[in-house]
Amino acid sequence: MAFGRPSLYKEEYCQQLVDHMADGFSFETFAATIDTHRDTLYEWCKVHKDFSDAKKHGMDKAQVYFEKLGKAAMLGKIEGFSASVWIFSMKNRFRWQDKVEISGGDETKPLVLAYKS
Repeated sequence: MAFGRPSLYKEEYCQQLVDHMADGFSFETFAATIDTHRDTLYEWCKVHKDFSDAKKHGMDKAQVYFEKLGKAAMLGKIEGFSASVWIFSMKNRFRWQDKVEISGGDETKPLVLAYKS
């Protein structure tokens, strides 16, 4: 005998999630759009492979959204654009970073890229 509430999961949430994230919104805010809790979304990712795949696809779409936004700003098409806020968003949402550390042997050294003319 099964106990607990039945799942509120619907297959159509997969495409809705991708569309939501393609507009630059986060995975977590999708919970509010379907009137559930973010923990429920994480549980659905564990239980429903199609929803987990939709989340990954949505992350790619969200990154495209923000990269296009940054490109438009770089070309001067967005007045009042804050590059600092955009960079902060890219680092936190998409794991962008200023340096790459390469580990080899007993020590870790930063990778230094130099331009020679």
